[in-house]
Amino acid sequence: MKLIQTMMLVDQLKKICSAANAGGASGGAANPVRLLLCGDFNSLPDSGVFEYLQRGFVPADHRDFKEFKYRGTLQKMLGVNNLSDNFSHAFKVWPISAFCCSKGALLGCG
Repeated sequence: MKLIQTMMLVDQLKKICSAANAGGASGGAANPVRLLLCGDFNSLPDSGVFEYLQRGFVPADHRDFKEFKYRGTLQKMLGVNNLSDNFSHAFKVWPISAFCCSKGALLGCG
């Protein structure tokens, strides 16, 4: 479920950035909107959430989807018309610095 929520968040952020960048006299913003996404995603570096944010895509059969069949719903939600084996986002991704809290200790995971 966290992976789907993250995909929905990224999809909405892309729409917001695209709308903001569409302004301006020449049909495009003079200074494109930059986005820094920070948060507690309650996810470890081997999770689908981390993989999706870090790599820019996640396989459609990722283990975080479990046995549920989300492919059709996600394709509609994300406006994907192809039958790709991956779900991806269009953001340019810089390396993620991740820290994980494990049993009360802060551990560098990235």
